[in-house]
Amino acid sequence: MSNWLFPPVPVFFALFGLWMIYSGWGKHWSVAFSTNLVLPYFYGNIFVANFSRTPASMFIAVFLTMIPCLWAAFYLVLKLKVAVLRNAEFSDTKSFFRAAGFFLSAAIVTYAAAFVPSTCQNAKCETGVSLFGPLDYSVVWAVCMWSGSLASGSVLLFFDIVRRRFNFR
Repeated sequence: MSNWLFPPVPVFFALFGLWMIYSGWGKHWSVAFSTNLVLPYFYGNIFVANFSRTPASMFIAVFLTMIPCLWAAFYLVLKLKVAVLRNAEFSDTKSFFRAAGFFLSAAIVTYAAAFVPSTCQNAKCETGVSLFGPLDYSVVWAVCMWSGSLASGSVLLFFDIVRRRFNFR
């Protein structure tokens, strides 16, 4: 724990995510996305300390961020029967292409993040380091947060399409 990082912005997001889970569990399915606010803080610390930044390690970090969100969303929707608000103007085809676009953009961002340089050259970068932590940590944190949210959302859209198509309840 001596190498554990506590940058202010990721800590704030993690605490806000924990508060969302505590105050809203069981009321709405989107509470499941609050796990995408909490887990990147921990994975940023774990992956920076134990793994080199490669495309494979970044995809593993995003996958590990996505799984608890999906588990919580499926639990809330299927077991607790929390209602999902649907937009009637979206057809299955439009939803499918949006979900595929989200998933593709998450994959591109995750792959590209493995090649972001990890050195600081100017004062603007140093300000970012003071807010978000060292560059290696902040890259893993940002990828887990944003790509994890995009990938989770796209898988949930795919699930909703299958569920509507086959009338699962």
